[in-house]
Amino acid sequence: MSIRLKIMAAVGVLGVVSVILAGLGIQSMQAYNTRVAAYENAATRAYHGAHLNRLVTTVVMEARGIYASQTTEQAAPFGEGLLRRLDQIDELLAEWSTLVPASGEERALFEAVVARSSEFRSFRAETVRLGGIDPALANEQGNNMENRSNRRAYQEEIDAVVERDRAQLNAIEADLANFYRTRFIMLSGIAILGVLGGLGFALYVAIFQVSRPLTKVTDVLEQVAGGDLQIEVPSVHSRDEVGQLWSTVSVLRTALADAEAMKAEQEQNETRQREMQRQLMIETADRFEAEVGSLLGEVLQAASQVYTAAGIVDTNATRTTEESSSAAAASEETSANVQSVASASEELSASIQEISRQISEASSLIGEAVGQARATDTDVRTLAENASKVGEVVTLIQGIAEQTNLLALNATIEAARAGEAGKGFAVVANEVKALATQTAKATGDIEAQMTAIEAATGHAVERIADIVKRIGDLNSLTGGVAASAEQQGAATGDIARAIQEAAAGASQIASTIEALNQISDGNAQASGELLEACKTLNSRSEDLKSQMTRFVSGIKAA
Repeated sequence: MSIRLKIMAAVGVLGVVSVILAGLGIQSMQAYNTRVAAYENAATRAYHGAHLNRLVTTVVMEARGIYASQTTEQAAPFGEGLLRRLDQIDELLAEWSTLVPASGEERALFEAVVARSSEFRSFRAETVRLGGIDPALANEQGNNMENRSNRRAYQEEIDAVVERDRAQLNAIEADLANFYRTRFIMLSGIAILGVLGGLGFALYVAIFQVSRPLTKVTDVLEQVAGGDLQIEVPSVHSRDEVGQLWSTVSVLRTALADAEAMKAEQEQNETRQREMQRQLMIETADRFEAEVGSLLGEVLQAASQVYTAAGIVDTNATRTTEESSSAAAASEETSANVQSVASASEELSASIQEISRQISEASSLIGEAVGQARATDTDVRTLAENASKVGEVVTLIQGIAEQTNLLALNATIEAARAGEAGKGFAVVANEVKALATQTAKATGDIEAQMTAIEAATGHAVERIADIVKRIGDLNSLTGGVAASAEQQGAATGDIARAIQEAAAGASQIASTIEALNQISDGNAQASGELLEACKTLNSRSEDLKSQMTRFVSGIKAA
């Protein structure tokens, strides 16, 4: 049997014990429930008997109320209560009947109680009927010793049934306690024995079937691993995993012994092979030294030639770099000069453009001045004409003043002729005369001023006409100057563009020379590195020759 089956058997024992315990537990619960149901039945029947006894007593009390009543009205409530209690007795007996066995002594006793209850109901119903007629009749019918004796006998029968139910209840209770005790002991014993048996079997399998055999296998494996290949491996004929392990250990020991024998034989073969390889290496080293030595000589000679050529290249590269630097400096200076000329040309072009713009503005202003001068000439001529008209008005005013003066003189003469009556008129005439004299004087002054204005206006007209003529000539001159300035600005712009293109070409030349200078620097650096590489090549070639000599010597010595 394999170890797995042995372990499963131990687990199976515990499983069987668990199944047995479960079955007994279920059966015990069913039996216990049956006993509990019988106990509940007996308890309920005993309760119904006691309840019936209380209802009978209540009916008796209601009947006594009827007996003590003086009128039917007083007896009516007691009668109703009595009938209600009788109905409750019937209901209780119907419920009780379902709990009593269908046959046997218990059923006979119960049927006797039912028959007595029927008689009791009929008698008490008659008491209620008589109480409804006359309470005295009811008292005569029920309140006597015979009736009391019948009622006591009825209650004694009920008590007998209740006592029997109580005795049965006590017996069931004792049986329940005994059943619980015996089943607890039985289930506990089976559980303890089953667990101990399962654990014992499991320990037996773990110790004697697994642990100890595996310990022996481990000890043998450790000795085999330590190199003891002559140890005796026991012959185990068990069919479990331990037997398979012993077979594997035996095969492993045999395989290791064979491997040791093959290893010794292989070491002898390797010794012979190493001797043959050493002889072959010495011969190969001799050929290598001869062939590589010749090649190294040629390499050293070529390295020397390359070193000489690298020196020449380095010198030429240095000179090229110097010349390129000089050319770059000159090109940069030329480019700077051209840039300066280009900047000056641009400034000159800008100045000419500004002059042309200002001349255009001046020409515009002169045109406006010509227009304003012509307008002024027109206004002055109009002013001269108006001055002439004012002179005519002044002449007219002078004539009016003279006429007024004559009228004032005539008025004065007429006032003098009138005497006292004409004094006031004479005063007015004198005032008018004085005003006419002042008017004549003022018009004379105005005439003199207007004459001066006419003379000045005439001179102004002549001068304004001359100014208009000269401004027109100036406008023509400024137009010619503006045209010349525009032509000069265009020519200066062409010169500036040409100089800019020359500056760009000079910059490109400078950039090209700078690139050539960088290339020359790179060539100089590369030639320097080539020279250093040639030096390193010569040095490493010598080192290689020395290393080769030592290598060949080492191979031969090996």
